[in-house]
Order: sequence, then structure tokens, then C-alpha cells
Amino acid sequence: MGSTAITPDFADAKQPLTGPDAFLSHRKFYDDEHFPKGFNCCGDLTTKEAQILENHGVAMKELAEGKRLPSAVEEIEFVEVLSGKREAKSLFELIWLKYCRISNGKPFYTVSDNPRRQRAEFK
Repeated sequence: MGSTAITPDFADAKQPLTGPDAFLSHRKFYDDEHFPKGFNCCGDLTTKEAQILENHGVAMKELAEGKRLPSAVEEIEFVEVLSGKREAKSLFELIWLKYCRISNGKPFYTVSDNPRRQRAEFK
């Protein structure tokens, strides 16, 4: 139906990571809101995927938000994937889409003995 299934451990794919100038960042990427214990401890990402997100996630997020202009072919293709112009193929594209899917879809659970109060809190 036009969508490509993403295997859970695609970071094991035999493909080069990126060119030397692609996805450079001088700081680590953290998402304390969705991954308070870190990417490695969430159980949804492999160690390699977590490392790539930590090391290159700032650049990927800036590209996704339009705060950074693409400076390499890989970054141009990354932006094209996010804008729907092409399907994800590279490791970075697949990992970012997986990160977005996980962080947008993580359910929020609360502990309460009153179901009505639970529902009222989120209206």
C-alpha cells in the first residue's frame, strides 16, 4: 500500500552511516520528556540506534524543524523524506522516523482508583 515496513533492528543494516559533513552536531541529543532514562534504557531502540540518536539527533531535529539548512546530500535526502517527497532508505532516516513514531505514540499511564477522575484530568 505504498508504505515500507521498518524492521525493529534496522541499525544492523550493512550501509555506510553518512558522509563526513552530514548530521554534525557539537552536543548530545536528549529527549527527557519521552525518554527520561535515556534512549538506551527505553527498550524500544537498539544500542546502535540510541548512539546515533544521541550523537546526531540535534542535527536531525534542527533539519526536521527547519532551523538548519541541509549541507550534505544525506541531509537533503533526509529533509525530502520528512516532507514526503521520497521514502526512507538511509539508516539516519529510518532511525529518525522510528524515534518520531515511538515518542509520539508512547502511552501515558496514571494510577488512580477513580476512573471518572482520570478521564476528567485529560479533558
